Order: sequence, then C-alpha cells, then structure tokens
Amino acid sequence: MLYNLPTSKAFDQLLREGPSLLFRGLLPPLCQKTISSSIMFGSYHYYSHSLCREFSNLPPQLCKSTGAALAGCTEALLTPLERLQTILQDKKYKNLQNTGHAVRHIWRNYGVLEFYRGWSAVIVRNSVTNVLFFGARERVRGRLPSKKNISWNYFYDFLR
Repeated sequence: MLYNLPTSKAFDQLLREGPSLLFRGLLPPLCQKTISSSIMFGSYHYYSHSLCREFSNLPPQLCKSTGAALAGCTEALLTPLERLQTILQDKKYKNLQNTGHAVRHIWRNYGVLEFYRGWSAVIVRNSVTNVLFFGARERVRGRLPSKKNISWNYFYDFLR
C-alpha cells in the first residue's frame, strides 16, 4: 500500500511493468532480515550476559533490557539495506535496474551518508522493539509448561 493503489490497479501495473521489476528490490530485505535476526539474538545474549557479569549488583531485568536495547543499536548497522529497499520501491527511482545499480547510483550522487538516512529512527525502533520482544519472550517462556521430550522443546522454542 505504498501508493494507496487498489489491488486491481496494482495488478495492472505489475502486468504493464513486467516481472523483472517485481523482484528488483528483493535482495536488500532478504539480506537484512537474515542478518538482522542473527545479530539481534547473538548480540542480545552477548550484551545481557556481559552486563549481568560485569555489573552483578544491577537487577537482572535491567541488564537484559539494556542488552536488548544495545542489540537494537547494533542491528541499526544494517540501515543501508533498509534504505536501499526504500529507494528501490520508490517510483522516483524506477530507472534503477537492481540493487547493485542502486548502490552505485546512491554512492555517486549522494555519498555514503545517504545510506544511513533515518539511522536515529531505526535505532529507536530497533531498541524499543527488542526490549519489548525479549521481555515478552521470557514471560511467555515462563508460562509455557516444560516438557522433557526433545520434540516438544523444539515446538515450544518455535512458539517462543
């Protein structure tokens, strides 16, 4: 719903433009989501355990919340991928053929700072959502019954 088009007009536009433009911006979000999830979980565990170990006098929940917020800041390093996705979706840049072409265009015409446009908003968004996600995740995990069966543990991990 980027341009508030009805489904029929969007479908007509897709037929007119062809399938090549449909997948034009696929690479940045695919890379961003895959890498972002790895960074989110890995850095959360690293930061929260390090904070709890170094500052043992702090409440564990504060260490975990701070670790989640720091993990969100670390995830913000992937802002260029989000920026590329946004540019490739914008009709103003319809002349860009693919991700590589978009990178070259942005680098030459706007410089490296354009890749980090909106970085502070991404940091706030990631930090807040990580704190909420990891806080809710632990509460949900505590309410699920524990099972000794390994397949049930996988199922519960999937739900969590």
